[in-house]
Amino acid sequence: MKNKSFVFLLTSETISTLGDMIGLFTIEWLLYKLTGSKLLMGSLLVAYAIPEISIRLFGSVLVDMFHRVRLMITLNMIRLVTISIVTVLIFLQSLEVWHIFLMAIILGACSALFIPAGMALVPTILPKDELLKGYSYLDIFTTSSRLLGPVIGGLLLNLDLLYIGVIVYAVSFGLAAVCLLFVSTPTPTHLEKKLVQSSLSFKMLVSEWTEGFTFYRAAPDLLIILLFLCLSNMCFASWNGLTIPFGTEVLNLSTFQISFFLPCFSLGMLLGNLITSRLKKVTKRRAFMFSSMIATGIGNILLSLNHNYMLAIALFIFLGFCLPFFSSFNAAIYGQVVPDSLRGRVLSVRLVATQCMMPVGGFIGGLVSEFYGIPLLIFVSGLIPLACGIVGFGLPQLKPLDGELTERTVHTKPRAYETA
Repeated sequence: MKNKSFVFLLTSETISTLGDMIGLFTIEWLLYKLTGSKLLMGSLLVAYAIPEISIRLFGSVLVDMFHRVRLMITLNMIRLVTISIVTVLIFLQSLEVWHIFLMAIILGACSALFIPAGMALVPTILPKDELLKGYSYLDIFTTSSRLLGPVIGGLLLNLDLLYIGVIVYAVSFGLAAVCLLFVSTPTPTHLEKKLVQSSLSFKMLVSEWTEGFTFYRAAPDLLIILLFLCLSNMCFASWNGLTIPFGTEVLNLSTFQISFFLPCFSLGMLLGNLITSRLKKVTKRRAFMFSSMIATGIGNILLSLNHNYMLAIALFIFLGFCLPFFSSFNAAIYGQVVPDSLRGRVLSVRLVATQCMMPVGGFIGGLVSEFYGIPLLIFVSGLIPLACGIVGFGLPQLKPLDGELTERTVHTKPRAYETA
């Protein structure tokens, strides 16, 4: 990629992801050691997701109303300050469980705007014929960070350097914000009018966000894919936050051994993304996407029946490998068919819908694992994506996903800041 703005965006995402993975593994381990409760670990996901969903319901229209790069920089700085405070509390040995949950709430609130802003930014930097490659490169570099992050976090924990992991967590957001300063994008036509001439009334916010739903009503194929994605996210969230107790209680592993699970998952993603990034013009997208879901379901079922460490490592790699064949094609489809003026809101609707299922999955996962064990939870989490993949192959409504994709026009009412 020779696009300098995309390179800086790529660097920013890579740095923040590396810090994220080091910090999140450290925080999850800390919470588990403080409480020993799988239900609380599942509740941490709920604490993160509820503000994320609530703010995204209406606040996400700001993604389409303000400069996306500046918005992302501001959110990174808020996260930097938040994690810095937690770092100080750890250093003073004053950290309590409620501090961790408060941090999760703030980070979830920032994520509500940051994720759709980042997703909507890529198509304004790259031409449409490079979107699949661009999203694949993003996945490759961020996945590489996911490979190293937990291993570094596990090593720091083994060396009793807990506070270093959290410091890296904070600094990564600062460095990512600096990289974003060098990302330049053309001003979208729908932002050329003076936004200060309009007010952010509740009625206007409802009208703005409703337009995201309007697009899905005109695109039933994307609506069905969204439903499948919601169910898959719920299943993944139900056990993804329980890898530490899964390793300690089911496989009898050390913290350092457990730290390789997520990197192996990321290694699989990296291998999958290396393949998707080299694919030329693909028209049979359904074959890749639904085969990925079926394989993911089978991998989860095998993992639930396994008690061997090396086989678990292999299955984590396999599960990661399957993911890009759905996510990269799904992201590229949105980049090609959704108009730029609606992209932030449409992506926000998708993220709200999928994120709503994550706290549900986390809470259900905590309850099921507490009373019935983690293996049963993972087994059931494999059956659902397996069924979605099989059904997806047979639905005629999904045929528009194949073939040549063009931008889809949806008629909406003029917005205040466009007519001012």
